[in-house]
Amino acid sequence: MNQKIKIEARTWGLAGNHEEISIFQINEINPGGVNVKQTFYTNELFYRKRGQDTLQIFAPSSSYKKEYLHRIGNVVLDINPLKRYDQVREFNSKYKEMGLNRISVYD
Repeated sequence: MNQKIKIEARTWGLAGNHEEISIFQINEINPGGVNVKQTFYTNELFYRKRGQDTLQIFAPSSSYKKEYLHRIGNVVLDINPLKRYDQVREFNSKYKEMGLNRISVYD
């Protein structure tokens, strides 16, 4: 994966109950600008690099729009929905064994 993307996790609000994780490509012409952005409204997601150009992502199905981006620059996004609480719980406890990494707003 020669394309550089940035992943940003943040939480805000009086009670800290607004959470989002965004994946985006930095606009090299205007470094303060963002070209393309995929946002997940969740406190964590799981991912792994697959092949040369694919980022496989596992996130709660309710955390992103169904018309999600399929690529950011040259990076293909393979988004896999976690539809049930028991799936999320299993990924939380076994993500390392599954060869995944975790991004969390709390790390």
